[in-house]
Amino acid sequence: MTFPMTLKRLATETITLSRTPNAVGAIIGDPVEISSNLKAIPPMPYVSSIGHEDHVQIPFEMWETFVYGDADIREGDFATINSVEFEVAQVADWPWPFKSESGYKHVILKERKQSG
Repeated sequence: MTFPMTLKRLATETITLSRTPNAVGAIIGDPVEISSNLKAIPPMPYVSSIGHEDHVQIPFEMWETFVYGDADIREGDFATINSVEFEVAQVADWPWPFKSESGYKHVILKERKQSG
């Protein structure tokens, strides 16, 4: 049986992934691109039951996406989607029940709000 609408079809965004190199002495270098052309579904607002009440002001917005395949994504990496840079806040494997596709990564992204 083939599942008619696969998550892979929804993966219309391309992500470029960067990682900050390890510190040498007290100096940390600029993020270095480690992967490009990763396919993901468009980021959606991430709703958490903690800290998203109207009276709580936070300097960032949280988003979530699913990245196709077995990419090496780690917390603290930087993901660029449509020229917007996000920090990877959390990442977890998301197994796919159908053998016709590989698994996914469930990625929680943090976008800094513009002040002003």
